[in-house]
Amino acid sequence: MDFDAALAAILGQIPRGRHATCGAVARALGDVAAAPAVAERVRENPRLPRRDAIATAEGIPLTGGRIHGEPFTRFRGGALLTQLRRRQLRERERLSLRGPTRFRTVCGIDVAYRGDRAFAAAVVTDASGADVLATASAVVNVTFPYIPGYLAFRELPAIQAAWRELPTRPELLLVDAHGIAHPAGFGAACAAGLALDAPTIGVAKSRLTGSMESAPAPGTLVRLVIDGAQRGWVLRPTASRSLVYVSPGHRIGLPTCGRIIPPLCRSGIPEPIRMADRDCKEMKRKEIKS
Repeated sequence: MDFDAALAAILGQIPRGRHATCGAVARALGDVAAAPAVAERVRENPRLPRRDAIATAEGIPLTGGRIHGEPFTRFRGGALLTQLRRRQLRERERLSLRGPTRFRTVCGIDVAYRGDRAFAAAVVTDASGADVLATASAVVNVTFPYIPGYLAFRELPAIQAAWRELPTRPELLLVDAHGIAHPAGFGAACAAGLALDAPTIGVAKSRLTGSMESAPAPGTLVRLVIDGAQRGWVLRPTASRSLVYVSPGHRIGLPTCGRIIPPLCRSGIPEPIRMADRDCKEMKRKEIKS
């Protein structure tokens, strides 16, 4: 999904002598949550048109110089994120929240980024998370920026690439992302589960939507509720204030998620994801040094 092409089509509509804010451009793309991504791409991609006409909400130009004229907001077409949200809603209908309840092998996949390069690492352990059985890695180029709620369009190619490098297929996949505890009910863990046809759980470190019934005590779970229905769990793994948000991705049920994840979170996040996070960051460090 070429975000920069969609962004260029929007920026090219700004008349000479006018300017637009990152928020206005993000709304034209379909979601104001994309405003930070718009700012990032305008700063980093010199090939985008009318970069000199983009400012923050406070009127600060992103590429230096001065901002002239009245703000421009009457963009036409190009609502890329609206199209992607519709795709998420369609794909959500394909999810299954039923599946196995016992697993012998668990894989954690995490991704680190440097510019337009994604470094993905996969670590397979036994069901306890103690013994490493296999590892794999992959490096891919990415064209989609980070936008809350649209992580799958950035991260899925890297997840798939690392999964393909594994010598054997693990029985359960853990992804550092949301499953159904997502504004569209279809987070990156859902996309990964569907694409790989694997039982998948999303384990995220921040909440996109929903509310907790109460604050969990250390080592306990509480329900994560969205629109009056349970869509996941909130876990406080240790005595720290850090929380993790657990929800089904595909081919697994809520009760199974709530049973499997807490024992794996000995140091805050599930061990397979913790080790994958370590490995992908090490890949990134090695490239920076080379």
